[in-house]
Amino acid sequence: NKGLEKAFGNNLSNVRGWLIGRMPHLQQINLSEVRPKEREAAERAYIKWCDAKAAEEKKNPEIYPHYRSYKKLHGSQLPNENKKPVSMKESMIKITLKCGEKTKDKRLPPNITIGKVIVLARKLFRLSRSDAITLTLI
Repeated sequence: NKGLEKAFGNNLSNVRGWLIGRMPHLQQINLSEVRPKEREAAERAYIKWCDAKAAEEKKNPEIYPHYRSYKKLHGSQLPNENKKPVSMKESMIKITLKCGEKTKDKRLPPNITIGKVIVLARKLFRLSRSDAITLTLI
């Protein structure tokens, strides 16, 4: 297809993403499963593609299939639209660690791993590696 060649050149990964974005029920391409993270990235890229194509042709991007549902699901993909910068302090989550009668409140980054929380708990409460730790979500 000349239109796809013009839009994507020889970069087949871009075509794969565009196809996944264009066809929300697609489960496989060339015997390769479409994974959830790949689908999300493709849907976000499809929103950007629709926005760019619509701006180029001076049309409403909602004329493209699935644009509205993806935009509702993922939000705007234009830089600085509907997004306020979030400071590191605002993005921190508060957790309370408890060991017996002792409690410690900590503010941690949202992407901290469970393993790092366990290491932190061991250090704060001076626990040995042989002491059992149970994490409970309240």
